[in-house]
Amino acid sequence: MFPMGRFRRPGVDRHQSIPLDRLGVPGWGSPGQTVQITVVVENMALVQGQTLASLGDGISVQNAPVGAYGPVQVIAPNQAQITAIISPAAPSGARTLYLKTGSQVAQGTFTVW
Repeated sequence: MFPMGRFRRPGVDRHQSIPLDRLGVPGWGSPGQTVQITVVVENMALVQGQTLASLGDGISVQNAPVGAYGPVQVIAPNQAQITAIISPAAPSGARTLYLKTGSQVAQGTFTVW
């Protein structure tokens, strides 16, 4: 089973569980690695060229500046692939993964070991 992230859209009272899959090792990565993260969302429209992701301190998304939002590959209206480049100096610990399209935002947890 894959770990489940707690994702929420602002203005919506209920939480969504969104499965996260990272190269067969769900939920985490190690300093110096590049990992492909597939995210599936419900009740949120993902749009190629408009959907962005951020994984916080020590992680770049698709060569965007570390910690900033970067582009994702939208696979389907509810599925995206994130290329996360973890800095060799990235501190270990959990951080929030943000996925946004316009004003819609989903969040989950990603851990650097």
